[in-house]
Amino acid sequence: MKCLVNRLLPKFLLLIVLLLSAEVYAQKSDANQVICYLSQLKNPYAFLGMSGDSFELADGSSWRVAGTAHSYTPNSSSSVLICPDIKKMFISSTAISIEKAAKKPW
Repeated sequence: MKCLVNRLLPKFLLLIVLLLSAEVYAQKSDANQVICYLSQLKNPYAFLGMSGDSFELADGSSWRVAGTAHSYTPNSSSSVLICPDIKKMFISSTAISIEKAAKKPW
């Protein structure tokens, strides 16, 4: 009996590991997932978030405020959350509509 357990136990453990790893790889992807990333405002120094304003992020990408004017009050923090897929930028507690812009020489 001990010999049988010693032979079957490694196979049983291998089967458990394979089943558990298959569960991880079989997960569905969420088609509604939105990719966002944190960045910093690089230019202009005094960003007001007015319609048509252009700005550059620390990664070198250039953006423009789209749509109507926003009531954004500048503060000392220049950290922003950029969500290109939904064309939004979140700064402080304000969501601003944005669009990709041509690179500007600052």
